[in-house]
Amino acid sequence: MSVTERRFDAFLSYSFAADRQLAHALQRGLHRLARAWYQARVLRVCRDLSNLPASSDLAGAIRDALVDSRWFVLLASEQSAASSWVRQEVEYWQAEREPETFLIALTSGTIVWDDEANDFDWTRTTALPRQLSGYFRAEPQWVNLGWTREVNHLSLRNDRFRSDVATLAAPVRGLPKDFLDGEDQRLHRSAVRTRRFGTSALVVLLVAVTMLAGVTWQQLTESNRQRDQALSRELAARGAELGDHDPAVAKLLSVAAWRISPTPQAKAGMLRAAARPGVAALSVNSAPVVSVAYALDGRAIAAADTDGKVRFWDTKTYQQIGPPLAAHTPDPQGMIGPVLAFSPDGATLVSSGDDGTIRLWDTASRTQLGEPLRGHTGPVYSVAFSPNGTVLASGSGDNSVRLWDIATRTQVSESFLAHRGPVRSVRFSPDGRWLATGGEDMAVRLWDVGYAADVEKSLCAMVNRTLTRAEWERLIPDAPFHQLCR
Repeated sequence: MSVTERRFDAFLSYSFAADRQLAHALQRGLHRLARAWYQARVLRVCRDLSNLPASSDLAGAIRDALVDSRWFVLLASEQSAASSWVRQEVEYWQAEREPETFLIALTSGTIVWDDEANDFDWTRTTALPRQLSGYFRAEPQWVNLGWTREVNHLSLRNDRFRSDVATLAAPVRGLPKDFLDGEDQRLHRSAVRTRRFGTSALVVLLVAVTMLAGVTWQQLTESNRQRDQALSRELAARGAELGDHDPAVAKLLSVAAWRISPTPQAKAGMLRAAARPGVAALSVNSAPVVSVAYALDGRAIAAADTDGKVRFWDTKTYQQIGPPLAAHTPDPQGMIGPVLAFSPDGATLVSSGDDGTIRLWDTASRTQLGEPLRGHTGPVYSVAFSPNGTVLASGSGDNSVRLWDIATRTQVSESFLAHRGPVRSVRFSPDGRWLATGGEDMAVRLWDVGYAADVEKSLCAMVNRTLTRAEWERLIPDAPFHQLCR
């Protein structure tokens, strides 16, 4: 194979355990010595770990690399002298190549030449394999790299290391060592100047780009500001158009306009929206609304119309919850509709209408709870829960007021004629003891209903003791015993 056909200029043979890091540094140094910054490498050096392909036949791969190499560089040490791999590599080179292409770099141990025997003194030489005996015609020159074991990082910027690398590279490249050493320093200075010039140019370019970016950013900011102002004015104008027709959306648009850009139009729009009393328009779109009720927890609103239908709305989204409930029969004249009231816990809604019935609804499922409460002979114009939610009062067109036990769906007591005309309104006092009623007889009356609001509790408080089993069996001998007023 001709010289020009060889893939490698040199082959590094070494002990992996002893000189792995040094071999890597030496390979890198041979690649870069006297190399211009734009060149990839000036020498092609084979180091088994970095150049050999993945193969199951490692010995074959090493042999092929040796065939494709022009020079052999042995990193001599006690470990490499004892390595079977190093011995095989040296043996191949001895058999195929001349001694002038064999270079030695001592990393540890000793090499002693015996002038009289014209061979190494094998009684004192510990760093070379014995098979090199008689291989060299005269004392070979070797490089002592033992000092590198005390250096953590090796590079060509270390003068001593650069000199030793130049010693090995000179015969391989066919150039004087001094030329290579000087050329490397000259090229390094040139590279430093080029790097400094490039750095300065990059700094100038960075400043220019930064200034251009600043101008561009200012232009973009101004463009965005003008766009936001235009959008803000458009939203403010749209909010003004909606006005009282949809106050909730109008107020949201005014806030959006202000947040996008606080233009004078947005500020005026917010002031106009704040002056509007309305918050949301909950459209029924079927019949006149005659009654509304607000749950005490603030989460729902109920409304009833003259068609006898009841609707629920979520107060957070202002969206109707489910379909309307057909609670009562419609008013033929379109004047009277269901009257609504929420229980104190918001779990129950009561509705009453001109059909004389009272209905209880579960607000979560919007389903009717049990059968309607019946008893009034005329329209029920007003309903009200007691503060504890256990009693319901109803006022009717039959001039009467009735009190209902919510738990049992029965009347607490007989109805009483409250007015000399239809009872239009009923309300409990905050403590639940008093009931106020208003009627068409132009009177407001107060009624003591504390005895009926919580009968069991009141009676037990009066007795203030427990009925014993003996007393129970004496009074009611045929009934199972129950402890009362516990």
